[in-house]
Amino acid sequence: MAERQNVFLFSGQGSQYYQMGKSLFQIPVFKQTMHDLDQVAESLLGESVIAHIYNSKYSFKDTFDQIHLSHPAIFMVEIATAYTLISMGIKPDSVLGYSLGMFAAATLAGSLTAEEALRAVIEQARCIEQYCPEGGMVAIVEDTQLFQDAHYQLSKYSELAAINFDTHFVISASNHDLNRLEPALKEFTSQKLPVTYAFHSHWIEGAKEPYLEYLKSIYFKVPQLPMWCCKSGSIETRYSAEKLWSLVREPILFKKTISNLESRGRYNYIDCGPSSTLVTFLKYLLSNNLISHSTSKCFPIITPYATEIKNIERIKENSAH
Repeated sequence: MAERQNVFLFSGQGSQYYQMGKSLFQIPVFKQTMHDLDQVAESLLGESVIAHIYNSKYSFKDTFDQIHLSHPAIFMVEIATAYTLISMGIKPDSVLGYSLGMFAAATLAGSLTAEEALRAVIEQARCIEQYCPEGGMVAIVEDTQLFQDAHYQLSKYSELAAINFDTHFVISASNHDLNRLEPALKEFTSQKLPVTYAFHSHWIEGAKEPYLEYLKSIYFKVPQLPMWCCKSGSIETRYSAEKLWSLVREPILFKKTISNLESRGRYNYIDCGPSSTLVTFLKYLLSNNLISHSTSKCFPIITPYATEIKNIERIKENSAH
Protein backbone atom coordinates (compact mmCIF):
# COMPACT_ATOMS: atom_id res chain seq x y z
CA MET A 1 0.00 0.00 0.00
CA ALA A 2 1.28 3.45 -0.93
CA GLU A 3 2.52 5.62 1.91
CA ARG A 4 0.51 8.62 2.97
CA GLN A 5 1.33 11.95 1.42
CA ASN A 6 1.26 15.17 3.44
CA VAL A 7 -1.42 17.75 2.66
CA PHE A 8 -1.06 21.13 4.37
CA LEU A 9 -4.47 22.71 5.03
CA PHE A 10 -5.06 26.46 5.31
CA SER A 11 -8.32 27.87 6.64
CA GLY A 12 -9.84 31.32 6.16
CA GLN A 13 -11.85 34.00 7.91
CA GLY A 14 -13.63 32.92 11.08
CA SER A 15 -10.79 30.67 12.28
CA GLN A 16 -8.87 33.47 14.02
CA TYR A 17 -8.69 34.38 17.71
CA TYR A 18 -6.44 36.32 20.05
CA GLN A 19 -3.24 34.58 21.24
CA MET A 20 -3.37 32.03 18.41
CA GLY A 21 -0.11 30.14 18.05
CA LYS A 22 1.59 32.01 20.88
CA SER A 23 3.41 28.94 22.20
CA LEU A 24 5.13 28.54 18.81
CA PHE A 25 7.12 31.73 19.39
CA GLN A 26 9.66 29.61 21.26
CA ILE A 27 10.57 28.11 17.85
CA PRO A 28 13.01 30.45 16.00
CA VAL A 29 11.56 29.84 12.51
CA PHE A 30 8.04 30.72 13.63
CA LYS A 31 9.19 33.80 15.50
CA GLN A 32 11.37 35.10 12.67
CA THR A 33 8.70 34.52 10.01
CA MET A 34 6.08 36.32 12.08
CA HIS A 35 8.37 39.30 12.65
CA ASP A 36 9.44 39.49 8.99
CA LEU A 37 5.82 39.51 7.82
CA ASP A 38 4.80 41.91 10.56
CA GLN A 39 7.28 44.48 9.25
CA VAL A 40 5.56 44.33 5.85
CA ALA A 41 2.10 44.54 7.43
CA GLU A 42 3.06 47.45 9.68
CA SER A 43 4.42 49.39 6.70
CA LEU A 44 0.98 49.13 5.08
CA LEU A 45 -1.28 49.40 8.13
CA GLY A 46 0.64 51.74 10.40
CA GLU A 47 0.42 49.25 13.27
CA SER A 48 1.81 45.88 14.29
CA VAL A 49 -0.37 42.84 13.66
CA ILE A 50 1.68 40.84 16.16
CA ALA A 51 1.04 43.41 18.87
CA HIS A 52 -2.67 43.12 18.21
CA ILE A 53 -2.87 39.32 18.10
CA TYR A 54 -0.91 38.93 21.33
CA ASN A 55 -2.29 41.92 23.22
CA SER A 56 -2.45 40.76 26.85
CA LYS A 57 -5.81 42.49 27.30
CA TYR A 58 -7.47 39.80 25.18
CA SER A 59 -7.94 36.05 25.55
CA PHE A 60 -8.97 33.56 22.90
CA LYS A 61 -12.58 33.99 24.05
CA ASP A 62 -12.68 37.65 22.95
CA THR A 63 -13.96 38.44 19.46
CA PHE A 64 -11.25 39.25 16.92
CA ASP A 65 -13.19 40.59 13.94
CA GLN A 66 -11.44 43.70 12.52
CA ILE A 67 -10.66 42.31 9.09
CA HIS A 68 -7.83 44.75 8.28
CA LEU A 69 -5.98 43.00 11.13
CA SER A 70 -7.53 39.52 11.19
CA HIS A 71 -6.91 38.97 7.45
CA PRO A 72 -3.11 39.40 7.71
CA ALA A 73 -3.07 37.71 11.13
CA ILE A 74 -4.53 34.49 9.72
CA PHE A 75 -2.11 34.49 6.79
CA MET A 76 0.94 35.25 8.95
CA VAL A 77 0.20 32.51 11.48
CA GLU A 78 -0.48 29.95 8.75
CA ILE A 79 2.71 30.69 6.83
CA ALA A 80 4.83 30.75 9.99
CA THR A 81 3.35 27.41 11.04
CA ALA A 82 3.99 25.85 7.63
CA TYR A 83 7.59 27.10 7.53
CA THR A 84 8.11 25.72 11.04
CA LEU A 85 6.95 22.27 9.97
CA ILE A 86 9.15 22.34 6.88
CA SER A 87 12.17 23.29 9.01
CA MET A 88 11.49 20.16 11.07
CA GLY A 89 11.43 17.93 7.99
CA ILE A 90 7.65 17.76 7.65
CA LYS A 91 7.13 18.83 4.05
CA PRO A 92 3.93 19.17 2.02
CA ASP A 93 3.30 17.01 -1.03
CA SER A 94 0.28 19.16 -1.81
CA VAL A 95 -1.60 22.10 -0.28
CA LEU A 96 -5.26 22.92 0.22
CA GLY A 97 -6.71 26.38 0.68
CA TYR A 98 -10.13 27.23 2.09
CA SER A 99 -11.19 30.75 1.06
CA LEU A 100 -8.57 33.20 2.41
CA GLY A 101 -6.36 30.17 3.06
CA MET A 102 -5.66 29.94 -0.67
CA PHE A 103 -3.15 32.78 -0.29
CA ALA A 104 -1.10 30.67 2.10
CA ALA A 105 -1.54 27.63 -0.15
CA ALA A 106 -0.33 29.65 -3.15
CA THR A 107 2.71 30.79 -1.19
CA LEU A 108 3.68 27.26 -0.18
CA ALA A 109 3.15 26.09 -3.76
CA GLY A 110 5.45 28.84 -5.06
CA SER A 111 2.85 30.76 -7.06
CA LEU A 112 3.29 33.88 -4.90
CA THR A 113 5.98 35.05 -2.50
CA ALA A 114 4.93 35.46 1.12
CA GLU A 115 5.20 39.23 0.80
CA GLU A 116 3.12 39.34 -2.40
CA ALA A 117 0.43 37.20 -0.80
CA LEU A 118 0.40 39.24 2.42
CA ARG A 119 0.04 42.49 0.49
CA ALA A 120 -2.84 40.97 -1.51
CA VAL A 121 -4.53 39.80 1.70
CA ILE A 122 -4.28 43.27 3.24
CA GLU A 123 -5.54 44.90 0.03
CA GLN A 124 -8.53 42.54 -0.03
CA ALA A 125 -9.48 43.59 3.49
CA ARG A 126 -9.05 47.28 2.57
CA CYS A 127 -11.31 46.99 -0.49
CA ILE A 128 -14.00 45.13 1.41
CA GLU A 129 -13.97 47.62 4.28
CA GLN A 130 -14.13 50.56 1.86
CA TYR A 131 -16.68 49.33 -0.67
CA CYS A 132 -18.92 46.73 1.01
CA PRO A 133 -21.76 46.95 3.54
CA GLU A 134 -21.22 45.22 6.86
CA GLY A 135 -22.77 41.82 7.31
CA GLY A 136 -22.01 38.45 8.81
CA MET A 137 -21.74 34.70 8.43
CA VAL A 138 -23.45 31.94 10.40
CA ALA A 139 -22.45 28.28 10.59
CA ILE A 140 -25.44 25.95 10.80
CA VAL A 141 -25.24 22.37 12.06
CA GLU A 142 -28.17 20.88 10.19
CA ASP A 143 -28.83 19.07 6.93
CA THR A 144 -27.85 21.31 4.02
CA GLN A 145 -31.36 20.87 2.56
CA LEU A 146 -32.56 23.15 5.34
CA PHE A 147 -31.21 26.08 3.33
CA GLN A 148 -33.98 25.60 0.74
CA ASP A 149 -36.76 25.01 3.28
CA ALA A 150 -39.37 27.73 2.66
CA HIS A 151 -40.40 27.72 6.32
CA TYR A 152 -37.05 29.14 7.49
CA GLN A 153 -36.53 31.52 4.51
CA LEU A 154 -32.76 31.14 4.61
CA SER A 155 -32.48 31.20 0.83
CA LYS A 156 -34.66 34.34 0.70
CA TYR A 157 -32.55 36.46 3.03
CA SER A 158 -29.06 34.92 2.80
CA GLU A 159 -26.71 33.15 0.41
CA LEU A 160 -25.05 29.76 0.80
CA ALA A 161 -21.39 30.52 1.54
CA ALA A 162 -19.99 27.04 2.23
CA ILE A 163 -20.89 23.36 2.41
CA ASN A 164 -18.44 21.62 4.73
CA PHE A 165 -20.27 18.33 5.05
CA ASP A 166 -23.86 17.12 4.80
CA THR A 167 -24.87 18.54 8.17
CA HIS A 168 -22.69 21.64 8.31
CA PHE A 169 -23.07 24.69 6.09
CA VAL A 170 -22.50 28.43 6.30
CA ILE A 171 -24.71 31.32 5.22
CA SER A 172 -23.82 34.95 4.53
CA ALA A 173 -26.09 37.98 4.71
CA SER A 174 -26.28 41.68 5.47
CA ASN A 175 -26.81 42.67 9.10
CA HIS A 176 -30.39 43.68 8.29
CA ASP A 177 -31.17 40.26 6.80
CA LEU A 178 -29.42 38.39 9.59
CA ASN A 179 -31.71 40.21 12.02
CA ARG A 180 -34.68 39.00 9.97
CA LEU A 181 -33.39 35.44 10.21
CA GLU A 182 -32.69 35.54 13.95
CA PRO A 183 -35.98 33.81 14.99
CA ALA A 184 -35.35 31.00 12.48
CA LEU A 185 -31.72 30.57 13.54
CA LYS A 186 -32.84 29.97 17.12
CA GLU A 187 -34.71 26.85 16.00
CA PHE A 188 -31.54 24.88 15.27
CA THR A 189 -27.87 24.75 16.21
CA SER A 190 -26.00 27.67 14.73
CA GLN A 191 -23.01 29.86 15.49
CA LYS A 192 -22.22 33.37 14.27
CA LEU A 193 -18.65 33.56 12.99
CA PRO A 194 -16.27 36.37 14.07
CA VAL A 195 -16.67 38.09 10.70
CA THR A 196 -18.23 41.49 9.99
CA TYR A 197 -18.78 41.09 6.24
CA ALA A 198 -20.84 38.67 4.15
CA PHE A 199 -18.03 36.84 2.35
CA HIS A 200 -18.95 34.48 -0.51
CA SER A 201 -22.08 36.44 -1.38
CA HIS A 202 -23.25 39.31 -3.60
CA TRP A 203 -22.89 41.68 -0.63
CA ILE A 204 -19.14 41.93 -1.34
CA GLU A 205 -19.49 42.67 -5.06
CA GLY A 206 -18.65 46.32 -4.42
CA ALA A 207 -15.02 45.34 -3.81
CA LYS A 208 -14.67 43.40 -7.06
CA GLU A 209 -13.43 46.01 -9.50
CA PRO A 210 -10.93 47.81 -7.23
CA TYR A 211 -9.56 44.49 -5.99
CA LEU A 212 -9.25 43.04 -9.48
CA GLU A 213 -7.38 46.17 -10.53
CA TYR A 214 -4.85 45.52 -7.77
CA LEU A 215 -4.56 41.79 -8.48
CA LYS A 216 -3.81 42.40 -12.15
CA SER A 217 -0.52 43.99 -11.09
CA ILE A 218 0.68 40.65 -9.66
CA TYR A 219 2.52 38.00 -11.66
CA PHE A 220 1.35 34.53 -10.64
CA LYS A 221 3.98 31.84 -11.14
CA VAL A 222 3.13 28.25 -12.02
CA PRO A 223 2.69 26.33 -8.73
CA GLN A 224 5.33 23.75 -7.90
CA LEU A 225 2.98 21.64 -5.76
CA PRO A 226 -0.56 20.40 -6.40
CA MET A 227 -2.75 23.20 -5.07
CA TRP A 228 -6.27 22.11 -4.08
CA CYS A 229 -8.94 24.81 -4.11
CA CYS A 230 -12.11 24.49 -2.02
CA LYS A 231 -13.99 26.77 -4.41
CA SER A 232 -13.60 24.51 -7.45
CA GLY A 233 -13.03 21.28 -5.54
CA SER A 234 -10.05 20.52 -7.75
CA ILE A 235 -6.38 21.32 -8.38
CA GLU A 236 -5.61 24.85 -9.57
CA THR A 237 -2.80 24.80 -12.13
CA ARG A 238 -2.51 28.56 -12.58
CA TYR A 239 -3.74 31.58 -10.67
CA SER A 240 -5.21 34.72 -12.19
CA ALA A 241 -6.79 37.88 -10.80
CA GLU A 242 -10.26 36.56 -11.62
CA LYS A 243 -9.63 33.23 -9.92
CA LEU A 244 -8.39 34.93 -6.76
CA TRP A 245 -11.50 37.11 -6.67
CA SER A 246 -13.72 34.05 -7.09
CA LEU A 247 -12.15 32.54 -3.96
CA VAL A 248 -13.73 35.23 -1.80
CA ARG A 249 -16.95 35.58 -3.82
CA GLU A 250 -18.10 32.04 -4.70
CA PRO A 251 -19.30 29.30 -2.30
CA ILE A 252 -16.82 26.92 -0.66
CA LEU A 253 -17.22 23.19 -1.42
CA PHE A 254 -15.12 21.46 1.21
CA LYS A 255 -16.71 18.02 1.08
CA LYS A 256 -16.41 17.88 -2.71
CA THR A 257 -12.73 18.84 -2.49
CA ILE A 258 -11.93 16.15 0.06
CA SER A 259 -13.89 13.53 -1.90
CA ASN A 260 -11.78 14.30 -4.97
CA LEU A 261 -8.58 14.15 -2.94
CA GLU A 262 -9.51 10.85 -1.32
CA SER A 263 -10.20 9.29 -4.71
CA ARG A 264 -6.49 9.75 -5.51
CA GLY A 265 -4.74 8.32 -2.47
CA ARG A 266 -4.21 8.35 1.29
CA TYR A 267 -2.95 11.30 3.24
CA ASN A 268 -1.71 12.94 6.39
CA TYR A 269 -3.94 16.01 6.55
CA ILE A 270 -2.01 18.64 8.53
CA ASP A 271 -4.03 21.69 9.54
CA CYS A 272 -1.88 24.85 9.57
CA GLY A 273 -4.87 27.06 10.38
CA PRO A 274 -5.39 28.81 13.73
CA SER A 275 -8.31 26.71 14.98
CA SER A 276 -7.78 23.29 13.38
CA THR A 277 -11.22 23.90 11.88
CA LEU A 278 -10.54 21.95 8.71
CA VAL A 279 -9.28 18.90 10.58
CA THR A 280 -12.48 18.99 12.64
CA PHE A 281 -14.52 18.91 9.41
CA LEU A 282 -12.29 16.15 8.03
CA LYS A 283 -12.62 13.97 11.09
CA TYR A 284 -16.38 14.13 10.75
CA LEU A 285 -16.25 13.26 7.06
CA LEU A 286 -13.88 10.35 7.57
CA SER A 287 -15.22 8.91 10.84
CA ASN A 288 -18.85 8.94 9.69
CA ASN A 289 -18.03 7.14 6.44
CA LEU A 290 -19.22 10.09 4.39
CA ILE A 291 -16.08 9.34 2.43
CA SER A 292 -15.86 5.55 2.32
CA HIS A 293 -12.97 3.40 3.53
CA SER A 294 -10.44 6.17 4.08
CA THR A 295 -7.14 5.29 5.71
CA SER A 296 -6.00 8.92 5.85
CA LYS A 297 -5.03 10.58 9.13
CA CYS A 298 -5.78 14.07 10.45
CA PHE A 299 -3.42 16.23 12.50
CA PRO A 300 -4.23 19.53 14.20
CA ILE A 301 -1.45 21.91 15.17
CA ILE A 302 -2.73 25.18 16.63
CA THR A 303 -5.48 25.12 19.25
CA PRO A 304 -6.69 27.65 21.83
CA TYR A 305 -5.19 25.41 24.52
CA ALA A 306 -1.50 25.82 23.61
CA THR A 307 -0.88 22.19 22.66
CA GLU A 308 1.08 23.09 19.52
CA ILE A 309 4.45 21.58 20.46
CA LYS A 310 2.86 18.29 21.47
CA ASN A 311 0.83 18.23 18.25
CA ILE A 312 3.94 18.78 16.12
CA GLU A 313 5.73 15.93 17.90
CA ARG A 314 2.78 13.67 17.08
CA ILE A 315 3.02 14.62 13.41
CA LYS A 316 6.74 13.90 13.36
CA GLU A 317 6.08 10.45 14.77
CA ASN A 318 3.35 9.64 12.24
CA SER A 319 4.35 11.56 9.11
CA ALA A 320 5.50 9.62 6.11
CA HIS A 321 8.40 12.02 5.65
